Amino acid sequence: MDFPAPRLRRLVRLIVIDSDELIALVRPTPPRPQTWALPEREVPLRGSYTHTASALALDLMGTSEIRWGAVTGRRWSRPEAGRRTDVHYFIARTDFPPAGKTVMWISRLHLDSHLAGRLLQDTSNLTNGYLDGWLPDGPITLD
Repeated sequence: MDFPAPRLRRLVRLIVIDSDELIALVRPTPPRPQTWALPEREVPLRGSYTHTASALALDLMGTSEIRWGAVTGRRWSRPEAGRRTDVHYFIARTDFPPAGKTVMWISRLHLDSHLAGRLLQDTSNLTNGYLDGWLPDGPITLD
């Protein structure tokens, strides 16, 4: 098995979409006032992006049935403090989202009022391309 370089941070982000095409946002860790984000988790050293995404979806959605979108995204970030970040985006669909105070469901039209910068751009591009059908199945690079 290949191991990432010690100066590499590996991260998974989920775009969870319900049957009404609402997108799940969560409070980020560590919490920042008045801020929402996509669910995300760091990939363990010996872990895989797919297994980390599955575990994150289970923690977030509980027993709700998840269908994985055929489109995934990947972005390499610029080095910060000598570390690069490799982010993989996964799309998860559910018909019965759990209700709770830790998840806020918003329409894709309102993403710009909750997300900013590259996170907004990546989320909008993947969500719109997936839901509108103009992105081909498979992985795409977001750089």
